Amino acid sequence: GGHAHAGLMIYLGDSWPAQYRGQAFMNNIHGARINMDTLKPRGSGYIASHGADFVQFNDRWSQIINLRYDHDGSVYLIDWYDKNQCHRREPDSHDRSNGRVFKVVYKNEKRTTVDLVKLSSLELAKLQLHANDWYVRHARRALQERRSLPKGRAKDLSEVNGWLGQQLAQNKNSAHRLRVLWCLHLIGGIEETGFIKLLKDRDEWVVSWAIRLLAETKAPSAAALGEFVRLAKETKSPVVRRHLASALVRTPVKQRSAVLIHLLARSEDVEDHNLPLLYWYATEPVVAADKTAAIVLLSKTKIPKVRQFITRRLASK
Repeated sequence: GGHAHAGLMIYLGDSWPAQYRGQAFMNNIHGARINMDTLKPRGSGYIASHGADFVQFNDRWSQIINLRYDHDGSVYLIDWYDKNQCHRREPDSHDRSNGRVFKVVYKNEKRTTVDLVKLSSLELAKLQLHANDWYVRHARRALQERRSLPKGRAKDLSEVNGWLGQQLAQNKNSAHRLRVLWCLHLIGGIEETGFIKLLKDRDEWVVSWAIRLLAETKAPSAAALGEFVRLAKETKSPVVRRHLASALVRTPVKQRSAVLIHLLARSEDVEDHNLPLLYWYATEPVVAADKTAAIVLLSKTKIPKVRQFITRRLASK
């Protein structure tokens, strides 16, 4: 209690020990330390529990405000470094002369240089499988930038779609498949029919991201909405249901009820720490716009919190 936090890094580098990968690091300003939390799947999302502090500073002025890993897997920390830790009205209450930057290196990891622009497009695509997510993200960005270049300067993008599509279909690693899916999306290598096909995929995360990308335009097609209805009725995955609920917020209000009527009937989601409120966020505009649709949803819902909110919203009209 009483602690303020700044900066957040989920470590996805490749040079620190394995126990740090995927952990959430955040600076605890008043505690003069960097906390490390462990993320574990629960229901439709994750929960975090405290792990051992990553570092405790012997200097109360230290105030790390951002953390970022680099291509070598080492981590840079930006330290505001100020005696004043709290909000003050006086503009000169902060000492702006003492900022510091630290680099945290494991076992003297050597600093290297890298220039991804020199790589071929296929080489950039293959970096989607790299262990260090720095390479994954920057390679994806470089490919997206090449897509916008004039014809003839795009540097062999033709090979990329085939390789990425093969990985999406055949790779067994969930994270790798998501990376290539995101890459295909950014370079225009997958169309709506491809996303709709993925809604029947074996992996709940691939299905979830297909939903998310189909709703990105805020006007999912009739074919996509038909699949959303099927998933709302059939899917056993609370993760997929979470993405369906979020996608509905990006769907025209008049088109939401067909999906909502099935999501709100999922009594297994009553105690989930995300879904009841996400369902309500998608439902509230329907209640506000169409009393008849609202009453139908009220009669079908098995989520007490949503039932209560629909009733209150109707009574306030």
